[in-house]
Amino acid sequence: MFRLYRKFNDIRGQSIVEFALVLPILLTLIFAIADFGNVYHQYNNATEAAREGARRAIGQGNETQIKDAVHRQDASYTVGISFSDIKMKAPYDTTIAAAGSTVTVTVTKKINFLTPMKAIFLAVLPGESISATCTMMF
Repeated sequence: MFRLYRKFNDIRGQSIVEFALVLPILLTLIFAIADFGNVYHQYNNATEAAREGARRAIGQGNETQIKDAVHRQDASYTVGISFSDIKMKAPYDTTIAAAGSTVTVTVTKKINFLTPMKAIFLAVLPGESISATCTMMF
């Protein structure tokens, strides 16, 4: 009877089975944390680039100078510029902007993921790109 009890009470393989069950969940959590931090960092960079472009625009810069200010952060950004002053048309030259008008700089970039967790994040994120906007007044 005692031998039978010892045979079914052997727990040597239990820790390996538990580890095999917990490992995928643990790796998913670690990858999700790493990718979330990376996406948040990319969003902060895009916000900073939009802010720099708007600063350049209100500092009496032309369209090329505004885009150069944004591309100093990252050359892969797509830049959109709009003014509230209806008289302003492309190519933009902010030296003729009216006081009180606003400039809006929008920066867009495709998200670069670190890990293969793209499918999980695309369920949470509305798309595969990050967009940041900054509006400043002249």
